[in-house]
Amino acid sequence: MDRALLIAGLCAHACVVIVLLWRRAWQNFPFFVVYQGYSASAMAVRVAAFPTYQPFYYYVYWWSELGFLLFAIASAHEVFRHVFSGFYLLRWFRWLYYGGISLAVVLATINSVLHPPVNMSRLEAGVLALAIVINCLQVAIFSLFYVLTKVLDVNFRRYVFGIALGLGIASVGSLTAFVGRSKFGTRHENFAVYAPTVAYFVSLLVWLSAFVKAEPEEESMTPPMPAEEMADEVRQYVAVLKSFLGKKEE
Repeated sequence: MDRALLIAGLCAHACVVIVLLWRRAWQNFPFFVVYQGYSASAMAVRVAAFPTYQPFYYYVYWWSELGFLLFAIASAHEVFRHVFSGFYLLRWFRWLYYGGISLAVVLATINSVLHPPVNMSRLEAGVLALAIVINCLQVAIFSLFYVLTKVLDVNFRRYVFGIALGLGIASVGSLTAFVGRSKFGTRHENFAVYAPTVAYFVSLLVWLSAFVKAEPEEESMTPPMPAEEMADEVRQYVAVLKSFLGKKEE
């Protein structure tokens, strides 16, 4: 990655951190604030390491990428739970949600062992395998987030919806590049570098636009729908679905 892009990313993340602290976002989204703080710090380390011996920057880049991935998925889960906390009152959803995540990790691990990426070191291949899993999960969480907001007619909240949209854009861009790199190795190096970079800068703009204007305190502190009310509404949908399927079988 060019040094200019690293510096631009550092400045952008620093601006996001400042705005988040200004809006006291840590009260509702601590993982997202930590994610942005880590991102700014990691970008600063990458900028400092960039002109040094190439293998050193290689290790700095790939080890720091692990932090980006872990904090990103933690932020996606945090946002989803903030809006759809009522779903976690339903046992079947908890099994489906966490079971789906576990299954994705297991399948990706098996696939990486049976079909290892070409022309890559173990470190790079391992991080890429994890990146594909985490970005797939983020895309799935964002898709579920979008569908449920439509089905349940969830009230709009600029902060939480902005975080979700930014994470979705970043994950789609990264996933496209990581899958391409895993399949084709370094033959499409420029695409693997710049596709997620463009998507990530777009996500940074989304986060800045979401937090630059203050949201009413009541809206920023409370979920769009009470947890019990949401759980009851979901139970009604499930009951109607079971009734429909039962009649159809008859």
